[in-house]
Amino acid sequence: MTREEIYLAALLHDIGKFWQRADDAYDKSKNLSKNTLNIIDYIAPKTQKGYPTHQHVIWTYELLDRLSKKNEFINKNVIELASYHHRPISKDGAIIQMADWWARGLESIYEETEEKNDYGTERYKKIPLGNVFSLIQPENSAV
Repeated sequence: MTREEIYLAALLHDIGKFWQRADDAYDKSKNLSKNTLNIIDYIAPKTQKGYPTHQHVIWTYELLDRLSKKNEFINKNVIELASYHHRPISKDGAIIQMADWWARGLESIYEETEEKNDYGTERYKKIPLGNVFSLIQPENSAV
């Protein structure tokens, strides 16, 4: 895998969170292909009861799979790295997983100090998404 593929996959690994919030549950969604539904066991970790966690990877896979048919930059490697970041199958995928954990560590510290609210299975819809681009400040920028 190339550095560019790793960079692109790292940037896009959580892109499915947008679509997940706008869609029904994965098992009721009319937007997910059979191919995507068939790989859930491989890309999403499971609870002890067998329920998939980190379900945004399902929509990440679906979106990138569709985009790959129209864009040469979204290839098999990018799809694998981005979609499997919670269950990596390669050393390069583990890099994205570790970076995700490191970034998440800062959020977890905050979550542990605040009062936990029980939002149920749709808790993810109540948590605001952050904008990664708001963290970028070009050199010599007045901003």
